[in-house]
Amino acid sequence: MKINRAPYVATLFVSALSFVMAARGDVHYVNVSNTSSSYPFGSWSTAATTIQPAVAAASDGDTVVVGAGTYVLASQVSVTGGITVRSADGYKTTIVDGQNGTRCFSLDHASGIIDGFTITRGLADNNGGGVYCSRGLVRNCLIKGNSTTAQYSNGGGVCLVNGGTLRNCLVTKNSAPLGQGGGVNADGGIVENCTVVHNSARLAGGTFEGTVENSIVYYNSATDADANWYSMSGRYSC
Repeated sequence: MKINRAPYVATLFVSALSFVMAARGDVHYVNVSNTSSSYPFGSWSTAATTIQPAVAAASDGDTVVVGAGTYVLASQVSVTGGITVRSADGYKTTIVDGQNGTRCFSLDHASGIIDGFTITRGLADNNGGGVYCSRGLVRNCLIKGNSTTAQYSNGGGVCLVNGGTLRNCLVTKNSAPLGQGGGVNADGGIVENCTVVHNSARLAGGTFEGTVENSIVYYNSATDADANWYSMSGRYSC
C-alpha cells in the first residue's frame, strides 16, 4: 500500500515555520521623526518616537530596532526583559543623549542586549553614568562623555555587575571624579574586545576590577592612584 506523505510533510513544515517565527519574536520600531506612532510600533510607519515605549511593548525574545537620529532623554531607558535593543544603522548615526541629567541605559536581564549606539552625556549620582548593566550584554557601542557625581559612585561610562558584559565597545572621555573606574567599573562583570582610553576617576581611571580580556586600557588618568586599571583579571589586554 502506497502512503501519501504530503499532508504529513506539509504539517511538519508549518509547525517548524511557526516554531521559528515564535523563537524569532516580534519587532518593534523607533523613529524619532515619525508623526504617526501607534502601539505596538510594529512597522516603521507606526514607529514610536522615543525608545522606552517600544521597550515597554516588547516581550522576551522580541527586538526593538531604533532608527538613525538623536534621542534626547528625560529619564533613563530601562530594559528589564530578555529583548534586544539595537540601532538600525550603527552607533555613528544613532545617538542616545542623557543631557547631563540622567543615565542613558539600565539593563537588568541575562538575555537582554543593547547593540550599536553612541551613548553620551549620561549622568548618575550612583553607579554607571552611561550604562548600568546588571546581567546582559552591551556591544558595538561608543560610550563617550558620561559621568557619575556622588562620593564613591563608580563607573563613569559603564557599571557592570552580576555578570554583565561589555563587548566590542569604545569607552572614552568618561569620568568618576569621586569614585572608581572612570571608564568601566567591572566589579562582577566582563569587558571583552574593548578600547578604554582617555577616561578619568579618583581611582582607576580606566577599569576597576572585574575580568578584562583582549582589550586596550590606556591613556587614562586618576587623581589618587592607578591611572589605567586596578585589580583586574583576564588575558591579552594592555
